[in-house]
Amino acid sequence: MEFLDDNRTLVLIRMDKGIDKLYKVRCDSLLQVTPIDWFGADSLDVEGLYKDPSGKWVIFYGDKLMSGRIAVADSNLYNIRPINNSRAALNIFAINSSGDYGIYATTREDVWIRELWLYDFNTQESKKIMNDDAWTRSMLWTPDNKSILMSRSNGIFRLDLAPRDEFEYEVDNWKEILNPQVTSKATKTVNQEENRDQDSTPSSTEKLEKQELNIVWEGIEKRLFPILSESNRILSLGKVIDDSTFYYLSYSHDGIASYQLKKANIYGKNSKTIQNLGQNISNLRWVGNSLYFLENGKLKAYNLDKHSINEVTANYDYSFSESKLNLRVFEQVWGAFGLNFYDPNMHGKNWEDLFKLYYPYAERARSISDIEQIVNEMIGDVNASHTGFYPRAQKVKPRPPRAYLGLEFDYSQILEEGIPIKVVYPQSRLADYYHIQNGDILLAIDGTPITPYSSLDKLLAGKAGKLIKLLILKQGQKIEAELNGLTWSEQRKLHYDYKRERSKKMVKELTQD
Repeated sequence: MEFLDDNRTLVLIRMDKGIDKLYKVRCDSLLQVTPIDWFGADSLDVEGLYKDPSGKWVIFYGDKLMSGRIAVADSNLYNIRPINNSRAALNIFAINSSGDYGIYATTREDVWIRELWLYDFNTQESKKIMNDDAWTRSMLWTPDNKSILMSRSNGIFRLDLAPRDEFEYEVDNWKEILNPQVTSKATKTVNQEENRDQDSTPSSTEKLEKQELNIVWEGIEKRLFPILSESNRILSLGKVIDDSTFYYLSYSHDGIASYQLKKANIYGKNSKTIQNLGQNISNLRWVGNSLYFLENGKLKAYNLDKHSINEVTANYDYSFSESKLNLRVFEQVWGAFGLNFYDPNMHGKNWEDLFKLYYPYAERARSISDIEQIVNEMIGDVNASHTGFYPRAQKVKPRPPRAYLGLEFDYSQILEEGIPIKVVYPQSRLADYYHIQNGDILLAIDGTPITPYSSLDKLLAGKAGKLIKLLILKQGQKIEAELNGLTWSEQRKLHYDYKRERSKKMVKELTQD
């Protein structure tokens, strides 16, 4: 979700019939959600959305042929247009401060390497910068447009578009001594860096002149330098302060997310810890000069100007319908499977028709387990191996174990009253004491009549080891019987003995003793 420039209109991604689409809602008393009109409004799946520091909007979307497509839009989400990247992009598209150039990374699936691309907004063309065999997680431009900062593997790297003077930010102590009237520009830079902890990049609303890039293409892949790394920790870019300095995050990878906010210059020097954010941190996000994050489920924010962490509190009533949630799960699975199945033609099946066929069943599902069976039936119609749906674990209230009676029922016959007995185990009390036989009918359990709608599990729940009274129609006459409910293991032993004796009898008959 992101706000437009009016800070009242919220842009969000919302699922509709299994496809994630773009919507907007004005935060007033009506809260009316309306779809956003763009070239992919009807059929394209929106994978991500954010507002770049340059003021432009970036949208990641996909279809049945490829995910990781990129679209950009001007301020307030006007003029949404595709970048037309030929390969699936990682969720990165960094735009320089003037809004003239963007940089993004794609995955080349045939050899599984990353490719770094430069996009020119004026010519609407992309040019490949280099190949890369490491995983790139985020990228930022330096405001002078000379370098790209990259979260790459577990560290931070700098890619120079043209050779830089590695001493450009070093202090020349001799200059002030030999020429005291001249104030060292480098000294000013260092002093400013020491005292500045807030973002001095231009506002996204300021109109900047087009900035031509100075790119030396020859040997550019050799100007990718590692500048920061920490043992057993992962480093991730935060935000750029100025041409020489940036914020970054350092966090452990030992099962407990321990985060630190730090800053350093683009050569990896003068690294300094700004704030220990704590442990069990997740969902970090910059909004202006504040870094928001979750800590143990609580929303907190660190402000660069105030140098403090505050908890963001909110109270609201929240409820949901589990049946509607399960229906949304069905829609989401249908959309994800249709978009990501290896064959866009779905093995000749009409995926839309299958949705219409199975949706009424999903509407009547009683649990997520029902949804699992319905989805797997739908997927099975595509006739593809190694496919299936594994939903969240069903929260089931523990039931007391049901009791058993030492017999089996004939569910093939539906009677208005009672249920037929198919097998009575010979060693059971019903067979031994009451002489109940196959074909007799159980009419009631503890005084509750049995109908076609009765649940035997409920009637016998929690009665193992307890006295149970039965009403049985035995050869046309009603009799009452009493027995202690059997456990599952006791029932299983009676069943085993019955099967063994039956098998012995069959062997004797077939072999003539």
